[in-house]
This record gives sequence, C-alpha cells and structure tokens, in this order.
Amino acid sequence: MTTFSVEIVGRIRQDRGGIKVRMTYLMLLVPAILLSGCIGSGGTEEIRTGLLLPHAIEDQEWNQLGYEGITEIEEQLAADVFVQEDIRTDTDVEAVLSAWQEDEVNLVFGHGSLYADIFREQADQYSDIHFVVFNDDAAGENMTSLHFEGYAMGYFAGMLAAEKSRTGRSGVIAAFPFQPEVDGFLDGAAYHDESHDVEVAFTESWIRRDLAAGAYDDMMTEGTDVFYPASDGYNEYIIDLAEEQGSFVIGYVTDQAHLSPDHVLTSTVQDVVNVYVDTAEDFQNGDLEAGTRHLDFGEEAIIMGEYGAGVAEETRQWMEEHVEHYKETGELPEEVSS
Repeated sequence: MTTFSVEIVGRIRQDRGGIKVRMTYLMLLVPAILLSGCIGSGGTEEIRTGLLLPHAIEDQEWNQLGYEGITEIEEQLAADVFVQEDIRTDTDVEAVLSAWQEDEVNLVFGHGSLYADIFREQADQYSDIHFVVFNDDAAGENMTSLHFEGYAMGYFAGMLAAEKSRTGRSGVIAAFPFQPEVDGFLDGAAYHDESHDVEVAFTESWIRRDLAAGAYDDMMTEGTDVFYPASDGYNEYIIDLAEEQGSFVIGYVTDQAHLSPDHVLTSTVQDVVNVYVDTAEDFQNGDLEAGTRHLDFGEEAIIMGEYGAGVAEETRQWMEEHVEHYKETGELPEEVSS
C-alpha cells in the first residue's frame, strides 16, 4: 500500500504594503512512480516535433494544454508529432531523446521547467534538435525558454479580489513560493486597498487536492471569501468548493468562468496553445532564436478571461482599462499613480 505524508515546514506572518500576510508552507513526501505512454501521428517531414509531459495528459490542465498545443502544430503546420507522458527523470529524458534523434525529431518541447537542467546538459549532444522549455533559463544555440510572466496576472487578480471581497480577506492557494503571481497578487491587492488582508498557503505540489482543500477550509474559517488557486492541478476543485460554500474564485491558466458563472469572478489565462503554434511556426520559418522569450499581456500570451455574473459592468471596464494600459505601456496601476 502506498503511503503519503504531509509536513508543515513553516508559517510566516509579515506585513506587506499595509496588508497582513500569513504564508503557510506544506511539504509533501511521496514515493517516485514512473509510468509511460506514447502517441504519434503522421504529417510532413519539414518539422518533426516532440513533446515531453511530466504527468499523464489528463492529470492537469497544464498537461492538457501542452497536448492541445502539439496537436494544433500537427494540424496547422502539417507536422509529425511525438508525445511521451510521465517523463520526469533525467534517465527517461535521455532515453526518449535518443529514440527521437533516430526518428529525426528536430523540435522538442519540455512542458515545464523541470526539463531545463537536462536540456541544458544535452543540447550540445543533440545539435540537430532545438529544445524549448518553459519558465526557466536557456543555454546554448539550440535552446529557447518560453517564460510566462506571472507577476502582472497575479497583480490584476489581487486588484479584483480586493475590490470584490465582502469580508476584506482574500486567499492565495499556490503550489510553490517561486510563483511570481503570488507576489503580484499581494501587490495588486495592496494597491487597491491597503487595509485588505491576504493569506497565502503553499502546498508544495501542483496536484494535491487534499492539501489545497485543507488550506481552503482554514482560510474560510478565518473569513476569507475570494480565492486564487494558483495551480491547474486543483483549481477546478477549489471552484467546486466555492460553489458549495458561497465564496468566489479567480480562475487560473484557463478560462474557467463557465464552470461556475456565479462564483468565478474571472480567470488569469495563459494562452499556451497559441504559444506552441507560434513557436513551432517560427522554428519552421527559421525565426526561432535561442534564449528567453518573455510572454505577458503585451504579447497576448496572457489575457483576462470572461467575467462572471458577480462582476458589475463598471468593475469590468475598470479592470479592462488597467489591463489595456499595461499592454500598451508595460505600466501597472501603481506605476501610473506614482
């Protein structure tokens, strides 16, 4: 029987721009489990694209978006595509790359930052492959990092949470402390209402619903009524809880207003599918440069999703004006005001 353990490794209270913040860190200790699968389809030989996923396609919205991205590459660019699921160790990555080299794959997407180290190590050995990774550093002449800038989307989520909260308390249930959207949320809430309280919990896992639910329950007990679940592995589950208990949620990664129109205020959306297609098209045209591509509202890689029934038209316009100004100038509201 597989067992799991959870350890609280720290609680920090701090003041941030007038906002009282409590951060909770949770550590999940799990045994490593490796599964594998393979999906392939035909196309032209002009571009042959591989996708590495850290989990099964259906496990998380993030993985599903990667799969949708590569299938769009297949359809729009007539590409051959190769998909490997549940690839998380360097040994397995190396085995897949070796096989794909024989298949003459020339563009490989690693769907997450966990592939960055091994891609940097292997890039020179596979000089005929261009490597693409997300949200980490690129190195060499045949590696590109696509970096979603999470700070601004968190900032706008924080603004809206502070505006819509009836109790003056909102909560972020994030996976890891390195997520910039967490700091963005805190700063956006502070800009809009310095008296607004934000509680932050880190689950140290992208997928553990039970940890996220525990954080949700704790926050609800303390009066939190607007939540930002910053992980695609449990955001829908938090939306279900919010619908049952009458709280509000700001969706994450995909547009989630349709899941509960009365309880999802809006969503911070990463347009992953189009980013995949644009990147592959650039590669096909010889325009994909090595290094880091920063993706934000200005590149239309991040957008605000549909607004729910709980957001008045006046509030929508207020949000849209700030977002549009940021797209055009790169200035967040606090920078305009200063």
